[in-house]
Amino acid sequence: MSERRKGVKNVGKKNYGVISIVGLLFCSIAAGAFGVEEMVSTCGPGLTMITLFVMVFIWAIPWCFCVTEVGSVLPAEGGDLFWAKHTYGEFYSFQEGIWYAIQYYASSGTYIVLATNYLGYFFDWNNAEAFIVKLIIVIIFTIVNLMGLKEVSILSILFSVFILLVFAFITVVGFGNWNYNPIEPIFNADEGVTSSIGSALAISVWLYCGWSMINQVSGEVRDPMVIPKSILIACPVIGMSYLLPTMAGVASVGHWDMWTTDLSGDSVGYASVLTQNVGGWCGVLVVLTAVVGNLAIFNTNMACGTRSLFVLADDHLAPPCFTWLTKRSGVPSIGILSMSLVTILLMQMEFTTLILVQVIPCFATVVLLAFMVFKDRKLYPEEIRKPEAYKIPGGKVGTYLCTITISVVAVAAFFMNGTDYFLYGVFLILGGIVLYVICKPLFGGCSVEHPDKWPRNPKTKLAYGDLFRIGILIEIMAAVCIAGRFFLNLIEGSWGPEYYLEEYGSGLLSDFYGMLNLLLIMGIVLAIIGIILFLVGRKIDKFISQPVILSEEDRLEAMSGSAGEAF
Repeated sequence: MSERRKGVKNVGKKNYGVISIVGLLFCSIAAGAFGVEEMVSTCGPGLTMITLFVMVFIWAIPWCFCVTEVGSVLPAEGGDLFWAKHTYGEFYSFQEGIWYAIQYYASSGTYIVLATNYLGYFFDWNNAEAFIVKLIIVIIFTIVNLMGLKEVSILSILFSVFILLVFAFITVVGFGNWNYNPIEPIFNADEGVTSSIGSALAISVWLYCGWSMINQVSGEVRDPMVIPKSILIACPVIGMSYLLPTMAGVASVGHWDMWTTDLSGDSVGYASVLTQNVGGWCGVLVVLTAVVGNLAIFNTNMACGTRSLFVLADDHLAPPCFTWLTKRSGVPSIGILSMSLVTILLMQMEFTTLILVQVIPCFATVVLLAFMVFKDRKLYPEEIRKPEAYKIPGGKVGTYLCTITISVVAVAAFFMNGTDYFLYGVFLILGGIVLYVICKPLFGGCSVEHPDKWPRNPKTKLAYGDLFRIGILIEIMAAVCIAGRFFLNLIEGSWGPEYYLEEYGSGLLSDFYGMLNLLLIMGIVLAIIGIILFLVGRKIDKFISQPVILSEEDRLEAMSGSAGEAF
């Protein structure tokens, strides 16, 4: 009986060109401009155009620059997890893995729900029939993903071409039938300037999220240096795919205050551009594009989002079964099957609940990425990097601008997404700490295979220095909770109590001041816990273990897929 194929060192590797990677990126991040419609009607057309343009330069491009630099120096399966492991240690690598797992496992059901809802425009089915359709969709894309990343990328290219052609058609028709000023009014007067800006920020941050995702599969790309090139190409493509059809659409059909993602009858949106200027049959084309777009995101999410638990398991920080690979294609079989199961369970939940569960993890990964850029430069200075390794342009000034802007935007979005989302984010991050304290002693961590490189404290069963690392993160969260208590009251105090009571009806989330008081109590308690961990750490931890610095040979092994044996 042949030995089971498993682990990062045995992952399947194939050649991928720029077009394949750009297709994966486009499908995972955008897959069309759907979602921008709500931004137009909520924030105003002028602010929408300005925000879509500006956020490319203060959010998308800086994020891309950071990802391409770190990814070109440390290209390996798991992307951010691998980078965190070799810059800040196992603890933060585990946090990255949990954040990614929650983000992509939780969001998987969202796109199946949306795709099925759009299909509902063509078919009048009951709940049981809708469930069967959802189930069939999940099974189809599970099979595609088990076949391999190559098959996923081929499908992504086809999806991308179709979606881009449809939105290019909308753009040409819209500009060819210009009737309105697409930037007037600047903002929605009914919402007010502050509320309009806040909504525009929240929606645009979500629209441009996901640039680190493709690096999760770096170990499956024979030449991982193609990924940084593809990211820098995909960024302007995605930015234009949002801005141009939206501007053309508003210029053509106007009625900005009636724009909506609803594609039925009298609604106004991208479909209106074609139905009013070409013919009613085009409405069917746009609905079909919406279906394809959501299926495209689900397909790539399943491919990239399942690698985090795979890499954690390979580092002995998650159940060993997640290291299992398919025999032929060498992709994580248990990861893909587990996401399918989670999707089937979550697609029965309320859509708003699914959105609540997926919002915050992205912000945490971005802030950690900003810190990793600087630590990476210290550990791997330019003289020991490969000549083709990418570097953020603009020297130190450019680096500070990129890292500071993405951190400020992420933190601002975290604080401005609402008290309910904020509270969820705090519990998510604290939950990641608790899971590490359970999983590290239970599975052993990197010290199982390399106790000399990743020493474990026999008293705590954690890595040396983990008490300090955990204490630092807890102190940060204490500060976040206390700051949130006063900031959220400042921006939501005038309308928050009525809004949350109406939104949730009962329970903690319906009590605005109850949530604020809980944040204050948590902040004080966390601050005390952090201090205790520092004091205990001084007595129990003999030293603070440092991440393993990879030699040039080790980095080449990471690129060739044998990193699991090397470190």
